[in-house]
Amino acid sequence: MLLLLSISTTSYSLSAQTRAEAFSSQTPITWLGIDFSEAKYFGDPGTVSQEQMKTMTININFLLINETEKYDFHKTFDKDSIINDLKVISDLNNSIDATKIMSFNKEDYTRFNPASIQSMVSKYNLEQNKGIGLVFVMEGLNKTIEEGAFWVTYINMNDKSVLFTERVTGKSFGFGFRNHWAGSIYNGMKDIKGSRYKKWKIGSSPKGK
Repeated sequence: MLLLLSISTTSYSLSAQTRAEAFSSQTPITWLGIDFSEAKYFGDPGTVSQEQMKTMTININFLLINETEKYDFHKTFDKDSIINDLKVISDLNNSIDATKIMSFNKEDYTRFNPASIQSMVSKYNLEQNKGIGLVFVMEGLNKTIEEGAFWVTYINMNDKSVLFTERVTGKSFGFGFRNHWAGSIYNGMKDIKGSRYKKWKIGSSPKGK
């Protein structure tokens, strides 16, 4: 594991069998995007305004879709089929109140828990979506420690129940606000692919193996 990365051990499952399906290579999933709607930014924003910050966090979603070799969801999540449908999350991100992005309370960086993730997912407009969805719920972008935190979350889109969620952190890197914070997603995904996903998948098995 890279020394620059840290990952929490908090996980949550509402249905072992449905969660097992989410981790099956053969089960198609829908990539919904990165939900920045409740994300907080900590530290000096430099020359970036809060409105620009909002725009560039939204653009991170497009970066991940356009640079599929770098952000390889098929390999990271061991999936044969992934459908991209970012409309639900894009609508949420577009409605962000830029004046609420900044935070000076360090406790905000670890304020989410499985129950709060479920509460957020319950508000998603998933009427046109079926099956299993995958979303990264961004908790915070912490400039002070150069780290981003997001919750990897599988959703049963038929009833909006969270099948699995776990907090992941990754060190940020790169030039420019968008690329810098996309770097934290890249490092988080790299660690998931390296070790964490195998543990998640084993834990999803009804027999634990």
